Amino acid sequence: MKKEHVFLKCTAYVIMALSIPLLLLINGIQAKKYKALEKEMEAVKEKTVLLIEENKKLNTDISVLASSERIEDKAVNEYGLHKAKTEETYRINVKNGEVE
Repeated sequence: MKKEHVFLKCTAYVIMALSIPLLLLINGIQAKKYKALEKEMEAVKEKTVLLIEENKKLNTDISVLASSERIEDKAVNEYGLHKAKTEETYRINVKNGEVE
């Protein structure tokens, strides 16, 4: 019985002694994965900031391009258009498929 007890005690010590490097190895692997994820997350944050800035710039460009003053200026100066006068307009009423 005493030999068995000593054997079990020695086996427990060996298992504990072997588990320490194993746990350190697992901890190192986990730390490496954490650093990789942290680096990737930082890159995503930077990309997000750049995309938000670009989006703001594009929204400003859209506002400028869609302004009524710019459209009217382009119509008059580039296409030679003008606002229609009352005598230049026609009104057509369609009622029940009939033109009045």
